[in-house]
Amino acid sequence: MKNLLHFIARFLKWSCIITGAGCLALMALFALLLFAAILGNGMTKPRIENKSVLVLDLGTGIADNPADQNAASILADLLGDGNHTVSLRAVTDSIRLGAKDPRIAALYLHGSIAPMGYESGFAALKEVREAILEFRHSGKPVVAYLVNAGKRDIYLTSAADEILMNPIGTVEFNGLAATGTFYKNAGDKYGVEFQPVRHGKYKGAVEPFLRPDFSPENKEQLSALFADIWAEVIQGVAGTRQIKPDALQALADSQAVLRADKAKTAGLITGTAYEAQVLDRLRTITGKSGKYDLLAQISPSEYAPEARRSHAKGALKRDTVAVIYAEGEIADGYGSGGGEGVYGDRFAKMLREVQQDDNVKAVVLRVNSPGGSVTASEVILEELRNLHKTRPVVVSMGTVAASGGYFIATASDHIFAEPDTITGSIGVFGLHLNLQKLANDHGITFDTVKTGRFADSETLSRPLSGEEMEQMQDLVDSFYADFLARVSSGRHLSTNRVDELGQGRVWSGAAAEKIGLVDELGGLGAAIADAAQRAKLGKYTVAEYPRSKDFIETIKENLDHRSAPLARGGLAGRVAAEVRDRLDFLTRFNSASGVYARLPFDLDIR
Repeated sequence: MKNLLHFIARFLKWSCIITGAGCLALMALFALLLFAAILGNGMTKPRIENKSVLVLDLGTGIADNPADQNAASILADLLGDGNHTVSLRAVTDSIRLGAKDPRIAALYLHGSIAPMGYESGFAALKEVREAILEFRHSGKPVVAYLVNAGKRDIYLTSAADEILMNPIGTVEFNGLAATGTFYKNAGDKYGVEFQPVRHGKYKGAVEPFLRPDFSPENKEQLSALFADIWAEVIQGVAGTRQIKPDALQALADSQAVLRADKAKTAGLITGTAYEAQVLDRLRTITGKSGKYDLLAQISPSEYAPEARRSHAKGALKRDTVAVIYAEGEIADGYGSGGGEGVYGDRFAKMLREVQQDDNVKAVVLRVNSPGGSVTASEVILEELRNLHKTRPVVVSMGTVAASGGYFIATASDHIFAEPDTITGSIGVFGLHLNLQKLANDHGITFDTVKTGRFADSETLSRPLSGEEMEQMQDLVDSFYADFLARVSSGRHLSTNRVDELGQGRVWSGAAAEKIGLVDELGGLGAAIADAAQRAKLGKYTVAEYPRSKDFIETIKENLDHRSAPLARGGLAGRVAAEVRDRLDFLTRFNSASGVYARLPFDLDIR
């Protein structure tokens, strides 16, 4: 069936290039064939065979937002536009139910984590890891197979009973690092002037435009943050592999990359094997002794609906905990309706819809965002305040909940974070770009007619005057004061204390709990349970927002798609993707006020 769908999708995609008139006819034919294919496929829940293996592909990105699990996602995947992600709840719920389900015999982890954007961060992996440990403690085996493993792979699979690696595989377990990109020298060379302002000595978001390297303050905060995250990784691996933390650190400092034999000697893996041998091992576990006995497998995305039904069994229809995902950059407006990001007006509209739903008795706001537009953050915060007036609101912080991401979390009863959540960054900055010298050097000049002194203050054709820079600084300072006030009120701290903790500094979740920015360490599951308890719920269902797009919406988005994302495989693909990501960083500054509450950098921690 999947091959038929694949053929139909490819045929349509290439035929539409050839002729416009023929495309309409082909679209009609495609619709009929696709409808028949979907009916033939049944769109029914998968049959779970006895002694099945729950299989988690580590190469599938683990995102907070729920992925579509319907015909729409099948079509997106077939057209080459699938995002290949699975939601965090789908993974953790499936693993936990699998531990109790007599039909599930084992858990198999394979592949390699290659996160994009906000997927598969250390905080999310910690939640998955805890679920794996619960599965393991049930007495059912957990088997992991690796070829080339990075730090995230080792951190996650260290929870398994057996960690097997290809005999010529490698392990990279050498600490954490993140590299910042700085534009100051390039701007000087080509005549592009960046005019930033900020409030907060740790607010490093403007540093790429001011200097060619990290400031001492930024190095201080990033070093402390990475030390906390790495300590969590070390403690986690050490605890499950019975290795002393000091020995793990010494190992990390001794060699950049370890071959499989040395990784086994160090205790990071339990043995070497080829995948066929690992699959034979799983067949033995599941009692498949015949030569042609197929291994019954099911993925978390397929198994998740079963887990949800199990949890909701006996719940009153009216008792619902709404889990609202704020994942990605915070930006103004409604956005395009697709893609990654938290758009203020669209998000606020969704919050109003939740507020009007009497079935929703409690709300969990799951934040996985570096922040962004100050105005969009304020729009979202106001709607969350209104929502909080009528029902409990609990915040769960994912991999990152910083700056504007932390700002919107303040309208809540309780804040959960993981020890390695990147949070805080209470600070504000503004940015103006001047292209006058670059244009003049190439023979381009500008002239302006205006009716007021500041009518052209948004232009790129000249630098801001001293007076205009002072006005922007005043604007940034006033937004920073607002930020302090929101945190002070929400966290019941004095503004002076918040200012001490702010200044744009980022903290780990563990550090944030100690200083009062976070109430408790825990994951999304803990936040949902806490929200239900505050609403005095017994059995309840969980509704996730934003809701998945329906089939027709996804078809339209895929057929309207003009270009595929740059490939990330191989050196050339990685370089191209890196350049694109850095340029995208600049295009996300779309706030009309020019003021932002955002994390200092896109921290690609490796």
